[in-house]
Amino acid sequence: MKDLFKRFNIDVDLTSAQKIFINKINNYLFYYTEFADEKIFTLALCNNLGIKYLPGSVIKTYLPSENSDFQKYLLYLQVIIDMSFYESIRKNDDEYTFLISTINSTIEESPMDLGIKLKKHKSKSAQIQISGSKLLDEKLVDDVLSILSDPKSKPIKIAFEKGLKEFLESSSKPEKIKNVVRDMQLACDETCKLLLGNKDQGFKHLFLKDNGEKLGLNKHQMQIFWNLNDYIDKNAKHKSDAKISREDAEFVIYLTGMFIRLMFTKNNKLIN
Repeated sequence: MKDLFKRFNIDVDLTSAQKIFINKINNYLFYYTEFADEKIFTLALCNNLGIKYLPGSVIKTYLPSENSDFQKYLLYLQVIIDMSFYESIRKNDDEYTFLISTINSTIEESPMDLGIKLKKHKSKSAQIQISGSKLLDEKLVDDVLSILSDPKSKPIKIAFEKGLKEFLESSSKPEKIKNVVRDMQLACDETCKLLLGNKDQGFKHLFLKDNGEKLGLNKHQMQIFWNLNDYIDKNAKHKSDAKISREDAEFVIYLTGMFIRLMFTKNNKLIN
């Protein structure tokens, strides 16, 4: 699809690309998929979203149309993915696999970058995520989530994933940007607690005594991460009226991913 638009020199803006995405997914959901019991599935969808169920209604009634807010559409679609995943576990069918395959191919074939990606998992449903630089996403988001698969790292992973989720939601809810930044600081806190072996020593304690040196950081790296913690403290933790842009929040996410990845790489023995 992307190559065809280029070949015939057809320009597509972001709004048009979003409409194409919505139409293609809706075509699959409304006219191709056969839900085992659409009434039950629709009722469950309404309950998950906290919206009123209309007796006799079907999924099409609730899923946002092509003219609706794109972020809201992604939210609804994520709930459908989650529900399909657990339904497939119960029934052992291929409906879920085909659904995420369709969504993934639709994202990849979009005539314009939609700024989203689908992250697949083995033990839970695939997650729609905001995408940035492909290289940075692979090294500082995807790799970090893989690194945090050990049960000991669960508190770090919870904070990091929560921040990623709120970053996605912040497109339509800008007030969540500060939550994103604070979640990243919490992920750094939990990283330090794990590696320093002390639940009372978070990110700020990394810069006291010789803690940073013990964990393999040089003075230049210490300065970078001190500035990260100081920025979060002054702009998200202690200053209620500070303005943080999505670009700044994305930068904090990448720095946090860099910190976690570096700390785990240098201190693998402490974790295992």
